[in-house]
Amino acid sequence: MKPVIREIRSEDIRSILEDLSSIMAACVNEGASIGYLTPFGVEEAKAFWTFVRGTLESGARRMLIAETGGHITGTVQVGLDMPPNGRHRADIMKLMVGPASRKQGIGKALMLAAEDTARQERRTLLVLDTAGDEAERLYKTLGWTVAGKVPAYARSTTGVLEATTIMWKMLG
Repeated sequence: MKPVIREIRSEDIRSILEDLSSIMAACVNEGASIGYLTPFGVEEAKAFWTFVRGTLESGARRMLIAETGGHITGTVQVGLDMPPNGRHRADIMKLMVGPASRKQGIGKALMLAAEDTARQERRTLLVLDTAGDEAERLYKTLGWTVAGKVPAYARSTTGVLEATTIMWKMLG
């Protein structure tokens, strides 16, 4: 089943907080390198989404979700808060697809929608970082280029320092 991608506004966060928090906790506890260590609980995820709500309200980010069969199966954010000399670019942040929903094209659909969102904001350069080989393969198939790898950039979910790949894409 093809996912439906839609944008989430700050006022929508409350109604989907449980679903977003469950997906995030599952992703982190399965090893997703999105800034948190295991064990990671739903309450910690709720605090994150409460923070995100403020960034959506201020316009610093835009957020998309994927729904499959009426259930939230993934999410991604487009970071727009840049200094004056960087307002041509955006950061792709926190791409998450629930573990049970992977390998169904949801990550690809979210990334393509995130690129469209960046275009709407007149951004011509996108940047992201990733520590996952599978995610890196996805980004490469979508035309992203590796800028380089930074050793010992961040801790894995288990606390081990690991390299992070920095990637970029010019939008046409």
